[in-house]
Amino acid sequence: MIRIRKSRVIWCFSLILLLISNSIYATDSKGKERDGVFAYVVCEDKRLYIIDLSNNEVILRSGILSELGRPTSIAIGTKQKRLFIANELGSGQLKYSPIVVFDINTSQVRTMGQFDLIVDRRFGAFGGVSAVYEVVVSPDGKRLYLGYSHPNYARGTTVVNSETGEIVGMLDFIITANSIFSPDGKQVAEIWPGGNKSVENDGRMSLKKWSAGVAVYDIEQNKMISRKEVEKDKVGLFPPWNKIEGPLLYITNNKMLTAVDRDRGTPIYEIDLSNISQGLAVFTRYPLTIGNGEKAIVTMVSKDGKWYVAVVDLRKKEVVGNIRIGANPTNIVLSNFAPK
Repeated sequence: MIRIRKSRVIWCFSLILLLISNSIYATDSKGKERDGVFAYVVCEDKRLYIIDLSNNEVILRSGILSELGRPTSIAIGTKQKRLFIANELGSGQLKYSPIVVFDINTSQVRTMGQFDLIVDRRFGAFGGVSAVYEVVVSPDGKRLYLGYSHPNYARGTTVVNSETGEIVGMLDFIITANSIFSPDGKQVAEIWPGGNKSVENDGRMSLKKWSAGVAVYDIEQNKMISRKEVEKDKVGLFPPWNKIEGPLLYITNNKMLTAVDRDRGTPIYEIDLSNISQGLAVFTRYPLTIGNGEKAIVTMVSKDGKWYVAVVDLRKKEVVGNIRIGANPTNIVLSNFAPK
C-alpha cells in the first residue's frame, strides 16, 4: 500500500477507459511483433512514428490520431505492451484527451478517462481539461506517474491506476522519463551531472557550482531516502541497484553533447552536434543510448525547419542516421518490440 497524500477531491475522479474501435493502422498480422531495438516518438502532426534502429528506417507512420491534443510526453508499459501519450490542448481544439493509449498487441487506440470531471477554472468560467506534461509507467505497468497541471495536483507527481484511470494519490517529488526505477518499482533514482552557472545576489554576479550526484526516493514512504554527491561521498553515477553501461550523456545549448564518466563524475569528451549535423538538438536533455552506450539517439531540427531523429556514433563522433519525423516531437522511448 502506497502511503501518499490524497487530495480531498480525489474521490470524485472516476476515469473511464473508452475503447475506440478503429485501429491505428492497417496490418495483415495483428498481434505479431518484430524483434530488435525500436524508437517510438509522437509528433505535433498527431502521428506515431516507430523507427527500426537496426537500419534507421521508419517502419510505421500512423494515421492521424484525432484523440490527441498536442503530444507532450510518451511512455511504454513493457509488461502489457501499451504506449501512453500525454497531451495538452492543441491549437484550434476545443476538446482532447490528456492521456491516449495505444495497445501494441492489438493496434487499438483508446482514450483514458474524463479528466474534466473536475475542471480547471483557470481556463475561464466554464473551465477546461488540464494538460498532462509528463507520463511515466511503473515497472509492473500498473501505475502511471503524471505531471498533471491541474492546480490540485501540479505540486508533485500524480499517481494513476493504469487500468481504471483512477487517481490514487500524490507524491511530493517529481518522476520524469529520466528517472530510474528499482526492479520492484518501490524506489526511483535521479542522476545529474555537475555544472555551474552565473547567479545574481544583491546586485553582484557570482558563479554557482554543483557536483554530480544521485538521489534516491522511496515511493511507498513518499520521501527522499538518500542524496549523495560524487566528490563528497565518493559514489558513482549509478542507482544503488544497477550499474549502467556507457557514460552519462547530457546536452546544453541545444548543441553540446557532453559525456561524463559515471565512476568519477568528470567529463570525458564533448561533441558539437551543430558541427556534425545540419541542425540543433531539441527536447533532448539526456539522450538515450543503444549498443552498450556506443550510440546516442537525439531529436534535431535543421536550419530549414525539418525535424528528424539523429543516431550519433559516440566512438566515431559522427551522425550515422537521420530519420525524418514530424515537427515538435515528444521524448523518444526505446523498446525491443514493435508491431509487424
